[in-house]
Amino acid sequence: QDDFHEGGCELVLSSDHSDPYRSNRYIFMSDYNGRALMNINGHDVRFTLTRSTESQKEPKIGERSQYWYASRSLSVRIDYTVTGVCPPDDESCEVFYYKALIHLRSGALTKSVSAKGLCGT
Repeated sequence: QDDFHEGGCELVLSSDHSDPYRSNRYIFMSDYNGRALMNINGHDVRFTLTRSTESQKEPKIGERSQYWYASRSLSVRIDYTVTGVCPPDDESCEVFYYKALIHLRSGALTKSVSAKGLCGT
């Protein structure tokens, strides 16, 4: 977590009932420099962004995007859906809430988990 100072995304398991904004039980973190970190079986694995379908416009509730990351032997695709945005009258708010589906691939093996979290600074 110390490497991600300039903002990005933080995801917790959907089954985790803690507030993702205050949680420290992240299973996935990314920053705006294309770096990511995912906890897999208790080990932190670093990934690099390879591509995305991110819109350049301000996110809206219901909008979807996808991000692909890779490491040496693993790849991750994250399907994001916007679930919350900042109130229009709150100029200091720079956070968007998401539900996400994380797809992890190692060779022919795949695993998918549901997550929730936020992106912003």
